[in-house]
Amino acid sequence: MPQVVLPTSPWWKPLEQVITGEDWRRPEVGRSPCPVLCLCHLDILHKDGIINRKVLGSRVFGNKKQLKMLTDIMWPVIAKLAREEMDLAVAEGKHVCVIEAAVLLEAGWQNMVHEVWTIVIPETEAVRRIVERDGLSEAAAQSRLQSQMSGQQLVDQSHVVLSTLWEPHVTQSQVEKAWALLQKRVDAIKP
Repeated sequence: MPQVVLPTSPWWKPLEQVITGEDWRRPEVGRSPCPVLCLCHLDILHKDGIINRKVLGSRVFGNKKQLKMLTDIMWPVIAKLAREEMDLAVAEGKHVCVIEAAVLLEAGWQNMVHEVWTIVIPETEAVRRIVERDGLSEAAAQSRLQSQMSGQQLVDQSHVVLSTLWEPHVTQSQVEKAWALLQKRVDAIKP
């Protein structure tokens, strides 16, 4: 069995915050509580031990084998943490839990939730945002998108579809309407 490393990673940050609300600290090599294999050698880490998303992304998004290895390791770990947090929320009397996970459908986590909400934008806008946010070339951004499910595949498997193409207040209005409708559905099934 290889030694394991779980560095603090901005790559996992959005889902991690939803799941735990805590920062994961980089454990010593070999003492990680999660079976995270450092697939791409230590040159993917910044000096402070945080994963360099740009380097890791360039390796896994362009290499289906590496991406599959990484997701096969991480997705079950993240799903387990999400289930534990949802169980805790239910025990505390909460009626709605939100999991923010860009890969929810790709990871097969739709069986963990009652509804799937998806945000879609045109591919050209997605490329523009990736280039702006991550400093990637258009070709690298396209490659990243091609490694993901298409917008149509996401829509086909979703209960609610939103878009962030417009001004923020329009998106906010969409979310508020969808949330109000969700509350009505929840109220209808409460004992």
